[in-house]
Amino acid sequence: MYIRKINVTILFLILLSFNACIEESDYVGDFTFTNQSGLNLKITGTQLNEPINILNNQSYTLKVSGIGGYGFPFPDNKTDSAILNFSDKKQLIYHGRNENEVNNICIIKNYKRININKHYQKYEYTVSKEDYERAK
Repeated sequence: MYIRKINVTILFLILLSFNACIEESDYVGDFTFTNQSGLNLKITGTQLNEPINILNNQSYTLKVSGIGGYGFPFPDNKTDSAILNFSDKKQLIYHGRNENEVNNICIIKNYKRININKHYQKYEYTVSKEDYERAK
C-alpha cells in the first residue's frame, strides 16, 4: 500500500512537471467568424473536426492552441481549402494559399488581428454579403 502511494505521488509530480513545461507562448489565440451574409452559414475545412454553423448576424469563436505559426485557423498552417456553404445551397470555395481569391478565409491577412499580449492574439473574420454574391 505504501509503495502504491509513492507511485501515485511520483506520477502526479511527473505530470505536474510536464504541465509546467507548457509555456504561455504555446497558445495562439481565438478566431471569431461573424456571418453578415444575409443567410445562415456552414463553414467546412480540411482541418476542421466538424463544421462551424453560424446563423445570420451571429458569431462563432474557435479557440486555437499550438506551437508555431498559424493559418486558417490552425497552428499547423496546412489547410488547403475551406468551403462556405450558405443556407440556399450556394457555396464559396477557398483554396489554401491562393492570395488572389478575394477575402480568402485561408489567408491570415484577411483577418482583423487584435494583439492581447505577445503570446495571445484574437483574429476576426467577417463573411459579408459580397462574399455571398461571389458564391455559386
